[in-house]
Amino acid sequence: MGMPPLRRWWEDRTAGLAWRWEVDSGFRHSASLLVTALTLSLVVLCLFVTLVVAHGIVPQWFGLAPGGANPGMGQGNIATFPVAPLHPLPTNPAMAPVAVATSALGSPEQPTPTATTASPTPAVTATPTGGGTPSCPALTQAPTLGGRSVQDGMVPAPLQGGCPAQLIIHAATHPNSVVAVTLTFGNLDPIGCTLTLSGTTDGAGDAALSFTVPGNHCFYGTIITSGTITVGGDNSANVNFAAQA
Repeated sequence: MGMPPLRRWWEDRTAGLAWRWEVDSGFRHSASLLVTALTLSLVVLCLFVTLVVAHGIVPQWFGLAPGGANPGMGQGNIATFPVAPLHPLPTNPAMAPVAVATSALGSPEQPTPTATTASPTPAVTATPTGGGTPSCPALTQAPTLGGRSVQDGMVPAPLQGGCPAQLIIHAATHPNSVVAVTLTFGNLDPIGCTLTLSGTTDGAGDAALSFTVPGNHCFYGTIITSGTITVGGDNSANVNFAAQA
């Protein structure tokens, strides 16, 4: 009794491979590696398919939020935490409106203002006292001159803080000469309370330099000035003048 046709066909096709398997050890080694690689590939493929199916069915096993979102992604790989599902809060029952009390006298009426005419009141001008700001004296008095070859004096005397003043210079030996003056009032602020004046004497050696005396931010009470007065290179003038706030 002969072999079935299908078996005979298979043996005819694989006879060469069976013979080579028997006599060629290198072929057997290569074929074994190929079969092993195919087997491992099938195992890995089966594991991957299993993981994909399990991830879709039970995502909580993989530490991910529903829908595949991972709260730790995009935050520097921070460890993920389970996200609790949100549930709507219960709504408070509707409260019945409370009736508003009404008055039997009706709504209150606002009184209508009555226009009044204000009578003008004469303004009262305060008279300065000893504690207020003194009035500035007129620059009409003759100064008392002091010094040597260059004499000078101040108007008014004593100087009044915050008021206009004049430095009068008489230098008969220095006609038509340049005058340079630096005066410092008090010692509270030597830089901010220093005045710089300049001018020229006339043909008789006279000059009058106007300025404003600093206020009491530079001195309190009677303070002596300091500085230099130079006329044509001569600085023998007096620079100490009584001043008061």
